[in-house]
Amino acid sequence: PGTNELDQIQKIHNILGTPPAELLAKMKKRSQHMDFNFPSKEGTGIPKLIPHVSPDCVDLIVKLLMYNPDDRLSARQALRHPYFKDLREAERRQKALMTPEVAPGLSAQPSASLVGGASQPSSLG
Repeated sequence: PGTNELDQIQKIHNILGTPPAELLAKMKKRSQHMDFNFPSKEGTGIPKLIPHVSPDCVDLIVKLLMYNPDDRLSARQALRHPYFKDLREAERRQKALMTPEVAPGLSAQPSASLVGGASQPSSLG
């Protein structure tokens, strides 16, 4: 973390670069306590920080860290990202294992005779 707000922003700019001028202007309209006159800088990029991760992981992180909220992934979009494909498939397989298979023409509901219907003897009589 930075030592203060400006230092933190400079650290972010060192990696992501400064946002485009039109985005800085948009940010300036929404904030009254901060000066948005940053010198233009090209960042080193996220991939250099995490060279050991998969390209899908880098892509996901980059899209989650977009300056412009209109371009940034939502949580729902992030979960649909290819990075999570294996996890989604494992979840589908798990659900399939937990869901009993039903033969065609048969109901997935237990029959009355199996759940205490009229064909079972009554314990009262």
